[in-house]
Amino acid sequence: MLGHAVILFYVIVAGCTSIGTLAAQPKCAGRGNRSEELQKHCDGYCFPAIRPVLVQLQTLKDELSTLKIQQGFKMIGSDLYHIEEADEVGWNDAVNMCRKYNAHLVVVKDEKEEKALKAQLDFWNSYWVGIGESKPAKGDCPTLTTYGMRDIKCFKKSNFICKAD
Repeated sequence: MLGHAVILFYVIVAGCTSIGTLAAQPKCAGRGNRSEELQKHCDGYCFPAIRPVLVQLQTLKDELSTLKIQQGFKMIGSDLYHIEEADEVGWNDAVNMCRKYNAHLVVVKDEKEEKALKAQLDFWNSYWVGIGESKPAKGDCPTLTTYGMRDIKCFKKSNFICKAD
């Protein structure tokens, strides 16, 4: 039984919850054949026992993605984003609004993500984005516009971009 728990924990932590090829999920790419790997770790007897759990995990993951899309999230690249166009709020309110969506203000990680997001933005608007684990410095908070990143005073009103958790 402990072997089952260890393998299930591995599968969940690794994020490899789909049944089928690993290449379909970026987190799992390059890890080889998961079925063979699991069978190697549990002497071939526990994988059939956890297969129904893996199927259920994938079903829940798919339902969550569908729910987020229904709540105004859209797929950009391989992630779900909510680009708020209607409400303009201060930066702290934007953080709280994203939390209500079970999301967070997007922290733009690279040029590819920035370019993909900018292509979705209204030319005239600026959008609050996150800054990771730190707090805003000197009352300035980051925004993204079609021109790129810039800081404005956190109390000003702006649209915002949430990224699904």
